[in-house]
Amino acid sequence: HNGSPSLFVDDTPHHGLLSSTPAKFMRNVLDAGFDVVDTHPFMPLGWVGPNTYDYTATDARVESYLTQSPDAKLIIRFWLGYPQDTPTGQPYWWTQLHPEECIRPLPVEDGQPMPWDDLALPVSWNQLIATNEGRPVTTRKPVHPPKPSFASLRFREEAGEALRRAVAHLEERYGDRIFGYVTGGGPCGEWFHWHADEARMMDTSDVMLHAFHQYLQTQYSTIAALNQSWNTSHASFTEIPLPPPEARFLPAHGYLRSAVTERAVLDFYAAYHQTVADTLLHWTAQTKAGCGRQKVVMVFYGYLWNHNYRDSQARSGHACLDAVLRSPDVDVLVAPFCYSLRQMDGAMTGQGVAGSARRHGKLYLHELDGGTNLLSCWNSPDHHVPKTPAETGELFRRELNKMLCEGSAGWYMDLRGGYYDSPEVIAELRTTLEHGARLRPTLGQPNNSVVVVLDPKAPFNFREGEPLLSPLVDLFRQFELAQMGLGFDEITLDDLLRLSPNETAAFKFWIFPCAVNLSPEQQAAIRHHACRHGNHVLWNYAVNVCGSTALDFDGLETLTGFRCGASLEPGELVVTVPPGPHPWTADLTRELVYGTRGDLSPDDIRYHAVLGRYPTQEEGFRISPRFFIEAGGEKLGTLQDMPDNPCGLAVRTLNDWVSILSC
Repeated sequence: HNGSPSLFVDDTPHHGLLSSTPAKFMRNVLDAGFDVVDTHPFMPLGWVGPNTYDYTATDARVESYLTQSPDAKLIIRFWLGYPQDTPTGQPYWWTQLHPEECIRPLPVEDGQPMPWDDLALPVSWNQLIATNEGRPVTTRKPVHPPKPSFASLRFREEAGEALRRAVAHLEERYGDRIFGYVTGGGPCGEWFHWHADEARMMDTSDVMLHAFHQYLQTQYSTIAALNQSWNTSHASFTEIPLPPPEARFLPAHGYLRSAVTERAVLDFYAAYHQTVADTLLHWTAQTKAGCGRQKVVMVFYGYLWNHNYRDSQARSGHACLDAVLRSPDVDVLVAPFCYSLRQMDGAMTGQGVAGSARRHGKLYLHELDGGTNLLSCWNSPDHHVPKTPAETGELFRRELNKMLCEGSAGWYMDLRGGYYDSPEVIAELRTTLEHGARLRPTLGQPNNSVVVVLDPKAPFNFREGEPLLSPLVDLFRQFELAQMGLGFDEITLDDLLRLSPNETAAFKFWIFPCAVNLSPEQQAAIRHHACRHGNHVLWNYAVNVCGSTALDFDGLETLTGFRCGASLEPGELVVTVPPGPHPWTADLTRELVYGTRGDLSPDDIRYHAVLGRYPTQEEGFRISPRFFIEAGGEKLGTLQDMPDNPCGLAVRTLNDWVSILSC
């Protein structure tokens, strides 16, 4: 509608402002004027045994919503893989029948050194690794019930059939009252690998090993081709083991990998993520089949802005965003907005990539589960929460402004139940909905001049759980990009490979937060789209350095125009920018300091990042390698904490574009 992906109901454009609430509090969102309600948080699937289905609990859950309104429509959430009680009260039967199809974590004995022990991890995580809910254990075994592996073809097929049947049942019985479906897998239905937040929980099951072998055979065709790429001498694909923890946590160059000598690890991550995408795409196809392709299908996927170390992107499963967005069975990409800085004095940022979704003709939808003056959201208990209904309304409309500016949709979510349970808050919610319903149908596409380009596979090239990714990507986005005073678009490297130069001509300022390993095709696309027409291009940290056996300084220089060196000695990365002759620094009245410490202080970040996502302890950061600029362009800033304070920020004009490198 007006060039922007939009929801339609019976051929009429819908404003895209929805609600999500427990049935007990549905009256609040109805009184606010919402006509679509998400069944919070998930719906019983009715799959109670092998080829056995009972929709009694499913229907009861649906009717607990529908009986409260004669015309409101529902979004149905299904979370496959969770234990679901049967009518007899038995626990999830499928994992008991098929333990060989479940995740098998790496067994690690107590006292054995962990390859991740040197990471700056929060105490709670180390305690989780060492104990079972506070009780000493003799072996480090998982403390969770079994979960089906994403690599299990049997679970993929059987659960997919159960999903199709459940959707068909609901369509037959309540179809005119159902708006769409959320097809979920993994924790909270958000398509993470199970236990992605625990370092030892990489799936080492036989089904995952088989999926790895199948991926390798597809990629290389012959074992000879694989051996040439890996510099190995394997006799067959089936003898190749999964990469051990040492390979995952101890890369070649400090905390960065070599794409040549560590090909096996990179291939494993690609295979690991593909198991999630393959399952997602099968289940969304089954959802579409169940509803006769008449309803929107939504997925929580593509959290490329979320790089905190507790949900390592290397083991998350979210790197196959392009494949998911190309699917005709996925209509809406959903993600929560970022947990840090979401309250008063903050900014609204999403965990997904709204610009990529829009360019694929998909709608991006924010899950707006922030707190109100009645209840603080679960991860923001005490910092700058709204104190009055008016302040709550200001937050509602801040989120609305963001959605209007980027052409996205959203549901206001009563996460804990009772967030909106007062006439004053309902009135603020109603005012927000009225503004959105009036304005959104009149808007076209965003017209930003700034674009940020993300690499979905960038985390593969860092040691697993590397804390640097958090400030390099998601904190950079929340604390700096979101507050710089300019709107910005966001796309992926995969988008650059298929977009025409005309489709990116409006972008004048390009930002690459993390592009450490670029294929020749990706490098060519960057030159084609970004390095032209007087554009400015900002590169952060290390660019294109992982593509060789050693750190590839030639590759960095070829793309950016700067000759760099590096130190493998771990330490801080702090840039000081003094007032100087360059027009960008001439008006500074004092030194600007940024990096692992500086003008945006760790205390300030900790204050907002209440989940403890600021990755440092008292001893500070230990980053390796640390890059510095040896030649090229004009020096704007120097690096502290390194011998002779080398250049850490420089600008250079190259042909008809300007390159800026910040180390």
